[in-house]
Amino acid sequence: MIVHSSSHGSTFSLAMTTPVRSEATGTDAETIRMAFYLPSEYTPETAPEPTDSDVTLVTEPPKTVAVDQFSWYAPEWRVTRRTEKLLATLEHEDIEPDGDPYLLRYNDPWTPPFMRRNEVAVTVVEGE
Repeated sequence: MIVHSSSHGSTFSLAMTTPVRSEATGTDAETIRMAFYLPSEYTPETAPEPTDSDVTLVTEPPKTVAVDQFSWYAPEWRVTRRTEKLLATLEHEDIEPDGDPYLLRYNDPWTPPFMRRNEVAVTVVEGE
């Protein structure tokens, strides 16, 4: 992935080794919100500044997340099946989800399907 930064006056590449989060927004399944996680060496001060006004930088607080990892493509039916599996496992283990599940993708579109890494994830309530 190529990142252009107007604030730093440079262009640089980021490896696709951190997840891209995608989810439908609101009631319109055609509208997708995407989040690109920056590697941990970036801080809010050193992160590239967006050049598009529709893009914002958000810092998320630390959290505990449960995931179900799978390969191949991530069509809606597969994501639904893996989400159901994850939520059933959490229920069996008496772990409470905190929010809605979401999809994380780790590869560019040219990665062969058998080499892809995807995860269905959900934040969980941390134990006392």
